[in-house]
Formats: sequence, structure tokens, C-alpha cells
Amino acid sequence: MNSTRGLSRNSTAWLLESQLAPYVDGFTQYLEERRYAPYTVEKYLSCIAHFARWTSRCRLEVAGQIRTCR
Repeated sequence: MNSTRGLSRNSTAWLLESQLAPYVDGFTQYLEERRYAPYTVEKYLSCIAHFARWTSRCRLEVAGQIRTCR
């Protein structure tokens, strides 16, 4: 997964081992299509990685449907 290129090793592991892993590429593409700076994309992915870790540690399920904003 190329989307996690700028993340730390821990953040990458948290994200790729989480329930959110299938959505990382789509989220990255969404940001890049809207011309977000690479640094901003990296920071947003880092935030999502921490959220993914928190949901895993608290044993929370990500339920429902994830929709795309247009």
C-alpha cells in the first residue's frame, strides 16, 4: 500500500492491521484529487492510524456504511 509511505512504522502497522485498512487508498485518493499537500495527506493518515489503534485497543467495531462526500 503506497498510501502509508510517509507514516512511521508504528502508524503504518496500526492502520494496516485495522478495520479501516480497506479505506486508506480511497481516502488518500480523495485528498489527492482535491490537491491536498502531501504533508497534509500524511498528517491526516497519521490521525486515522491513531484512531484505528484506539478502536482496536477499545475493541470497538466500525459499523455501518462509509459514504463518500461529494
